[in-house]
This record gives sequence, structure tokens and C-alpha cells, in this order.
Amino acid sequence: MANNPALRSVRIMLNGQSYVYAGFRDAVVDAANRDGMSVFQFAMIAMGEKLQRMGRDIPGVFARNDISLPANDPADVAKEKVA
Repeated sequence: MANNPALRSVRIMLNGQSYVYAGFRDAVVDAANRDGMSVFQFAMIAMGEKLQRMGRDIPGVFARNDISLPANDPADVAKEKVA
């Protein structure tokens, strides 16, 4: 996997605020909680599923441990930035 640039772990920046009806927000939060994930994770999975339905060829599977995440050790993260 490491040889495929499309499979390298990168950050996604989502900025801004959106306003929705309280019932919609409550349904999203409830669904995310029931699946044991954050609202952000839930939204990312929904975006991936939408892209797949649109016929986009996206790498990876949207489940835990699909990709390795950067280490929490600041020294390791600094090494990755240099590489």
C-alpha cells in the first residue's frame, strides 16, 4: 500500500459552519453514537459512500484500521514531515 500515493494518510481540512434543523443534527449525532464514532467520522464515511455511489474510484475501505495513522509521538510526526 505504501507505494500507492492515493493510499497515503493525509489530513482533510473542513472549515466553516453549517446550520441545520435540530432534528437533523440530533439524528446525525444519535446515529454516530450508535455506531461508536464521532460525528466527523460518521460524516467522512457518508462522504465516501456518496462518492462511491457517484461512481468515483476511491481507494480504501471505510472501517477501523484500514490505514495506519501517524504516531502520537511528536518526534515520529516530525520525522514524517521531513520524509
